[in-house]
Amino acid sequence: MKRLILALLAGSSLAAAEVQAGAWTQDDGTGQAIVTLTYYRTETDYSADGVRTGDSTFGRFELSPLLEYGATDSLTVGLQPRYQWLRHENASGSDSTSHGLADIDFLARQRLWRSDNSVLSFQGTVKLPGNGSDSRRPSIGSDQIDLEPRILFGHGFQLGSWSGFINLEGAYRFRLQEPADEIRFDATFGVRPVPDWLFLAQQLNTIGVRNEHGGGSDYDVYKTQLSVVYDVTPVLSLQLGGYVEVGNRNLDPGQAVFTALWWKF
Repeated sequence: MKRLILALLAGSSLAAAEVQAGAWTQDDGTGQAIVTLTYYRTETDYSADGVRTGDSTFGRFELSPLLEYGATDSLTVGLQPRYQWLRHENASGSDSTSHGLADIDFLARQRLWRSDNSVLSFQGTVKLPGNGSDSRRPSIGSDQIDLEPRILFGHGFQLGSWSGFINLEGAYRFRLQEPADEIRFDATFGVRPVPDWLFLAQQLNTIGVRNEHGGGSDYDVYKTQLSVVYDVTPVLSLQLGGYVEVGNRNLDPGQAVFTALWWKF
């Protein structure tokens, strides 16, 4: 059960939409909505020699709309609620399901500096619990407040006729109760070979700092994520992608597929 709870926490720690806005802020009075649906799956049972048996699996559908708005040209505010449908399947037949509103993030991103091609920003995020952390199993979300300061750097460039960008982020997440605090490093590389298509490659890393107490969780997870975004219209885009957890500590590795709808307003 402990590994199942850790898998739930890690699988929901970085939704696809969270890393798309990057260091850039929205223009004053404009914004974007990115509505992401993710399916995550991991096996949670192993044989005595460490081989996965597949006797127990955990799956999660998560709907996570991100809404951002330019309060000023240099300050963007936003929120991201998450609704989850969870299922834990056992070979013994003792399956369990649950669903409900999980954590809600409130964020503010302030641009600190910019040039013609680059931007440096600071973002603060407050995560509040939803209604999922009760006696239900699998447990939904968490029952605590998290605080996260984050520094973001973005740089745009040209590769011949292709346009592209890199986005680098570093953060420290304060988990105010039992779980260990986390250090986060994320990197995104995006390129447009033609105007309507954007290809994204991302590395998303969460490292627990091992200061948990009271039986709280502490884990590391390293995700490699690939996706493609197609601009259906100038204001509407569709994203398809997936990620694989390529490295873990105290956690069963999983994988996910996702789709997202981007709308600029």
